[in-house]
Amino acid sequence: MVDNEIQGDDNREALVTIWRSTNEHQPMLNSLDITRKAKSLTLTTEQAEPLLLLADYVAGLAHAKRSRADVLARSQVTRATAEASMNRIIGSGRLQDFTGSVRLQYFDIYPEFRAMYREGAA
Repeated sequence: MVDNEIQGDDNREALVTIWRSTNEHQPMLNSLDITRKAKSLTLTTEQAEPLLLLADYVAGLAHAKRSRADVLARSQVTRATAEASMNRIIGSGRLQDFTGSVRLQYFDIYPEFRAMYREGAA
């Protein structure tokens, strides 16, 4: 399930192409002889699928934990609660925290899509 805020037909087409390729490009799982198949892709809204808001909530917790200002002044969530929640998420080992700048380019991550790139399509 993906948020349907993706703008433009070219971007939606790229998403579908990337989604379909995830079944083939799984080097670690393939080396372990494990197969995982993505069977469907659904574009929907945050209103129809509240789980899509999870990334926004985690970003808000990270911001609240790091902020020196009282960003939670008008919230019912305390800074201590935000920090405890964020520490639990970090402790899960499931969060990639990019506190600095990321120097990767798109084609460093997905080199197989360079051939599909059309100049000026972005």
